[in-house]
Amino acid sequence: MVKKKKLKMQDVKYYMNFDFYYKRTCFRTMTYFYKYKFSPFFEKHKNRTGGLRSDISDILREFTQEMQPTLLTALGDQAKEYIEYLKIVVLCHRYKKDYPYLKNLMADFSVVREPMYKYSKPAQARFFKVEVFSFLFAWFAKDSMGVEFALQTFQEKKDD
Repeated sequence: MVKKKKLKMQDVKYYMNFDFYYKRTCFRTMTYFYKYKFSPFFEKHKNRTGGLRSDISDILREFTQEMQPTLLTALGDQAKEYIEYLKIVVLCHRYKKDYPYLKNLMADFSVVREPMYKYSKPAQARFFKVEVFSFLFAWFAKDSMGVEFALQTFQEKKDD
C-alpha cells in the first residue's frame, strides 16, 4: 500500500501560487492570441478607411470567417451579438481609447481584463458567465492554432 504524502501548509501555498500564475497566464495568452490574429485585419481597416474612427464590424466578420469559417452561418441571428462580444476580446488592450465603435459595448472591458491582470475566482466566473467569452476561450484551448500559439509563447518566455 502506497502512503500518501501529506502536504504542509507552505507547500499548499507554493502550489496555489502556480495555480494563480497559470490561470492568469491562460487568460492573457488567449487574449494575445486573438489580438495577434486580428491585427492584420485591423491594419487593413486602418488603411482602407484612413483611420480608426469608422465601424469595424465588417473586418470582425472577415476575421471570424477566416478563423471559424462556418460559425457565423451556424449562429444565424446571433452572429451580430457574437461579433460584438468578439470586439471586446480582440480590442481589450484598447480599452481606454475613445473610438465610436467602443461605445455601448455588450459587456465592460473589465470582464475580459480582470482575469488577465487581477485574476480571482470571481473574475473568472464573471468571464465565463458570458457565453461568447466561454466559447472563445474553449475554441482557443482546443483549436490547433490556439494550442500552437500558446506553446510558442511559453517556449519564447523560457520561464521555469
